[in-house]
Amino acid sequence: MRKTKNSIGFTLVELLVVIAIISILASLILPAIKSAREAAVSSVCQGYLKQFGYALLMYTNEWNGYIPEAFLSGDTGWQDALQPYTRGVPFSSGQNPGGVYSCPSGNPEKNPLHPTWANWNYMMNECVELYRIDKIPLVTDKVFVCDGWYNSIDPEYADWAGGMESAVRKAHRGGVNYLYCDGHVHWSKNIPPKDPNWRWWTGGMHLRP
Repeated sequence: MRKTKNSIGFTLVELLVVIAIISILASLILPAIKSAREAAVSSVCQGYLKQFGYALLMYTNEWNGYIPEAFLSGDTGWQDALQPYTRGVPFSSGQNPGGVYSCPSGNPEKNPLHPTWANWNYMMNECVELYRIDKIPLVTDKVFVCDGWYNSIDPEYADWAGGMESAVRKAHRGGVNYLYCDGHVHWSKNIPPKDPNWRWWTGGMHLRP
């Protein structure tokens, strides 16, 4: 039986046009979905850092205003000092971090410069350790913790880490989430320079007795 001119169907050209339109729409939508997902992951990370910020304020309130050390003793560090206030999982050297100490962007690979070292997610600025928080000038501009490959770092002596560009981990949308000493969190695509008057700062120490 012959098909009439009114038969319903698609020609090969029409199918190719439809496929082309779908491909174009997919190419437009997929990057937006990826961007939205990355923004969501970054937001979770910022939430973790805000918890560190609250924990830091509670810690300094109990320790006469002093910021904790980057390393306390042995394998324990600033994460363990804040643990009572975050109810997170304290970090143990050689093990992957968990809870709020584990960045949701993931950091499955080892540090490219030091593959035998522990798998860190967040890095403390050693320039502010053991300093009275009320003695830090321009406290809103001083980094406390950020995405990084190490437990902590002193920007003035970061050559062993390949420099700050290699030490700071650009984990979110090509940028870094920073927690400042006043407790606020900010994303930036840039890595602050070692300017003593800016975000890392190496001012005089007011060590805890």
